[in-house]
Amino acid sequence: MPTIQLNNFGGIMPKIHPTLLPQTGATKAHNCVLKNGKLVPLRMPLLEEIDTISYDIVNFNEAKTIFKWDNDKGSQFVLFQNIIDCVLAMFVENNRYMFYIAGQTNIGKNHHDICVCYQSDDGNLKTMSLVKPPPPDLEIEREGEEIPEDEENIRYTFFFQTWVDELGYESEVSNPSKEIEYVDGDSISISEWDTTGGDLNSFKDAKKRRIYKVITGSETGQIQFIYEQEINDEGVFPQISINVKDEDAGEIITPINSVHDKVNGIVALPGFYAMWCKCTPKTVRFSENAPTNFPEEYAYEVEYDIVGLAAIGNVVYVLTTGSPFLISGTSPDAMIVTKIASPQPCISRRTICIVDNIVFYVSYDGICSLSDGKVTVITKDFFSKDEWKEVISDDMVMCGYDNKLLLWTN
Repeated sequence: MPTIQLNNFGGIMPKIHPTLLPQTGATKAHNCVLKNGKLVPLRMPLLEEIDTISYDIVNFNEAKTIFKWDNDKGSQFVLFQNIIDCVLAMFVENNRYMFYIAGQTNIGKNHHDICVCYQSDDGNLKTMSLVKPPPPDLEIEREGEEIPEDEENIRYTFFFQTWVDELGYESEVSNPSKEIEYVDGDSISISEWDTTGGDLNSFKDAKKRRIYKVITGSETGQIQFIYEQEINDEGVFPQISINVKDEDAGEIITPINSVHDKVNGIVALPGFYAMWCKCTPKTVRFSENAPTNFPEEYAYEVEYDIVGLAAIGNVVYVLTTGSPFLISGTSPDAMIVTKIASPQPCISRRTICIVDNIVFYVSYDGICSLSDGKVTVITKDFFSKDEWKEVISDDMVMCGYDNKLLLWTN
């Protein structure tokens, strides 16, 4: 509801009829902030359309996370029944209005996946897990007559497959096929793959599969694209025959290390993302561009269990059960971990917020600000430690609005 905040007020004026007041005088002020003798209107809340993507939530008062989603319909609120992180997508080349979510999303196989939310072709909000498990191993055979014993250009190689969703996100690579002996230009038969068999939830988003082979003579195990096939209406990739020619081979695949563990949160940096998992609570993992590939060499350890993350520019602020940490850098393979020499643990993930490029959170001693590599307890002059203990709870919520901190506690 509209409010008025009095920052300072001074002076005196005799009570007179309102029509006789000067232009700077007033008897009542509605929906205003009074600063330095000037009345500044407060921004009024806007009533916006509401979309829900969780299973059993319809009202704002049931939501623990609310995200404002801008799309071609305007702005809509998306409600989530659990505490999750939402970040806008980078590298978007379509009009899907994409954003990523991580935490207890109730989406995907283990309900803690990193997911992408986007506008479907019918204009509605659609969600899809970004956990892309590898497909089954390829069953492959060389076709035609046996290779003559005097053939000098025999190749020996292995074949692999991946699958791709409608947004172009690719899965991890399958295990290698059996070794295939062939001559350049020979035809090989690739077996059918029925994605509806087994665990349907693992491959339900598959739209294409890609076939790869090891580069002949490669000592590094690099694999190279050779063919792409679309799925049919029954969810099956039919058996196919293709001619394998070295000159037709395409790009070398980038190894994909998808995330299978329970993901607790995600933040965005320029060019890549950072996340942390429940099963490795002291590890921050960085992505290779989009949050579908988190190589092991892009993982960084901190000393204490992570409570939550915040990101400003090229710096990730890691709030923990002990001292906070900074992880900074411009490339995910060369980040620097710095411990802040201040034992101020974060007691509630939902109190982590950013106001005016400063990270704020709640500790056992008060509200803390984290900037310039140091922690300051900004409420120490207003609450004693005993008074603050009566205020705090592990379900506190804090956010920034209009350059102010708003804190809710039981």
